[in-house]
Amino acid sequence: MKLKDIPTSLLEKELERRREEERREEERKRRKIQWEEFLRRPECQVIGRAYGYPGGEYARDYTLATVSIKGNMGTTYEVKMKVAPTVETYLHNSLTEEDIQEFTQKLNSLVEEFIKEKCSDPAVVTTLICLSKPYNHKEAIEEWHKEAINRLCQFSLEELEAGKEELERNWDTAHGQIDLINEAMKAKRDELSKV
Repeated sequence: MKLKDIPTSLLEKELERRREEERREEERKRRKIQWEEFLRRPECQVIGRAYGYPGGEYARDYTLATVSIKGNMGTTYEVKMKVAPTVETYLHNSLTEEDIQEFTQKLNSLVEEFIKEKCSDPAVVTTLICLSKPYNHKEAIEEWHKEAINRLCQFSLEELEAGKEELERNWDTAHGQIDLINEAMKAKRDELSKV
C-alpha cells in the first residue's frame, strides 16, 4: 500500500500516537534525571538527607538569622547555613521558649564580647573618640582633648604604635585620628620617661 492510499485520518492518528510516545519518553527521561538529582541532593546541616522529593527544592544556603549593628552606617549581618527549605521556613516554630532564651543569651554574649574586643583596639577607640569631638564650645573641646589623651594613654606605647599603623594602612584618618594618636604617643613617652 502506498502512502497516498492511506486515509489522512489514519496518518494523523499515527502521527499523534508517535508524538504521544515521544512525550512519554521525554517525560520518562525527565523523571529519571529528577530521581537521580534527588538521590544526589545535598545534605541539610540539620536533618541530613531526610527531606525533599524529586523536582523539589534542595538544601542551599539560607539566611537563618540576622544581627544588626546600629548607627549612621549600620549594617545587618546574615547567618547562613546549608539547610532544607523546611528548616529555613519552620526553624523558629520548632524552638521552645527555653531555646529562644538560650539563643538570646548566647547572642548577647557573643555580640558584647565582639564589641568589647573591637573597642579595645586603639585604632577603633581613637576613631570613636575623634567622632565624639564636640564642636563650637571651647571648654568642652579642651575637656574632650584632656579625656581623649587620658583614655588613649591607658594603652601601651606598642599598642598605640600598632593602632597608628592600622589607621594609616586603612586610610581611616579623616577625623584627626593620626594627630590625636601622635599626641597620645608623645604623652605616653613622657609618662614612661618619668618612671
